[in-house]
Amino acid sequence: MKYIYLIDNTVHEIIPDFDLAFPDIPIEQRFSSEFLAQCITVSDDVEVKQNYIYNPDAGTFTAPEDIGWQETEETEPTEPTKEERLLALEKENELLKAQVKAQSERNDFMEDCIAEISMQVYAQ
Repeated sequence: MKYIYLIDNTVHEIIPDFDLAFPDIPIEQRFSSEFLAQCITVSDDVEVKQNYIYNPDAGTFTAPEDIGWQETEETEPTEPTKEERLLALEKENELLKAQVKAQSERNDFMEDCIAEISMQVYAQ
C-alpha cells in the first residue's frame, strides 16, 4: 500500500506504507492524520510517479504531457511562451511547496522521536 498526495489531481508525493528507515513505526505515526486524510491510497503494484495526472473517475494515473521546449519539424527548439513558462513555474512552485510541507512534517516527527529517545536514555 502507498499513499499519494495530490494537488489538483497531480501527484506531488508518493509515500510507502512501509519505510526502511522506520521499519517498526506505522505510517499513522510517521505522518499527521490531517496530512494522510489529504492522500489517496493505492496498492503497491500501481505504477505512479511524481507529476503523474490522476483521473478520479477511472482511478488511474497517466504520465503528464511535456510542457517544456518543443521541437519543430526542422528540429529547431522554440522558446515557450510567457504563459507556458508561467504555468510550468506555478506547477513547480506547487510541487516545491508540497515537498517542503512533507519534509517539515517528517522533521517534526524526527524531532519527536529524538526527544522521546532522549527521555528514555536520561531516565535510566
